[in-house]
Amino acid sequence: MKIGALVFWGLFMLFFCTVFPILIYEQTKGDHVSLNFSPVLNLTYIVISLIIWLFLILYFFYNLIVTPFKNRKNVTLIQSKGIVRKAKITAYQLIKFLPKNNENYIEITLSFENLNHSRIEDQLAFLDTKPAEKRFVVGNNVDILLHPDPKANPHFILAKQNTKINTSGMMYRILAVFLFVCFVVGLYGYYYLQTGWHISTFMHPIIFCGIMFLLYVLIYHFLIKNLMFGKSADKNLLYSGRKMVAEIINISQTGLMVNDQPQIMFQVSFQDNKGATHIATYKKIVNLLDISSLPKQGSIEIIYNENNPQNIIIPKLFS
Repeated sequence: MKIGALVFWGLFMLFFCTVFPILIYEQTKGDHVSLNFSPVLNLTYIVISLIIWLFLILYFFYNLIVTPFKNRKNVTLIQSKGIVRKAKITAYQLIKFLPKNNENYIEITLSFENLNHSRIEDQLAFLDTKPAEKRFVVGNNVDILLHPDPKANPHFILAKQNTKINTSGMMYRILAVFLFVCFVVGLYGYYYLQTGWHISTFMHPIIFCGIMFLLYVLIYHFLIKNLMFGKSADKNLLYSGRKMVAEIINISQTGLMVNDQPQIMFQVSFQDNKGATHIATYKKIVNLLDISSLPKQGSIEIIYNENNPQNIIIPKLFS
């Protein structure tokens, strides 16, 4: 569901960031050419466009190419300095069977203690190279290693887990960045041959395509990514916070919908480990089919930040 939505919005973004601005400009090019040409304004537009495109290239390069190697470095650190925890497998899902090597790509849900010794659950997807041994059936216990820094990614790995960079996946990432750079270079080259980069309007594709790309990147980074996959700060709190039982004050819909799934706001009251009472709220996108099963009153488990008790998550809804 999440992957399908990302593909849809990705294609939507490509159209409105590339084809749409160019079509609009080409159809109205005569109106823009008739405008008085200003060398100062032209230079300003070019400088702004260069800054935007350079930022976008660096953004995609870092997130698509650098980040996997950074995560691989974190895995190496976990293997040498990770904190050992016993974890129990509470759920198992076969994602894909690879008949060539008789391997399973699976996702398991594990229950274990976080860095603050509060029991949490989290998922881990990986390649099971020996499915015949049935090491990861529900109820089995496995050893995991927690990263000592709750802000790191990944937060944990299986003990003795072997990891490597996905070569084919990395090639697709490199190709995507390469094609993006080619698009930018081609855009500048085409309009240089057409008009000598005479940009007399904000709607010129050299600047407007960049603005549209930048807008979508910001929306994804600060809104869509958090709504679909959860805030990184929430994930950090899951691994560093303290679990407590809270009393439900109110549960209501905020009116925000993401992929036809409503956002729910939980207002709860709880006492921290020092005996102080706090009232806090937590917002979360919830599957529409799960709304009827949400508790309307009574108690619910939360995890709170000991340094800022107003900052909470509800682990039951986090995965």
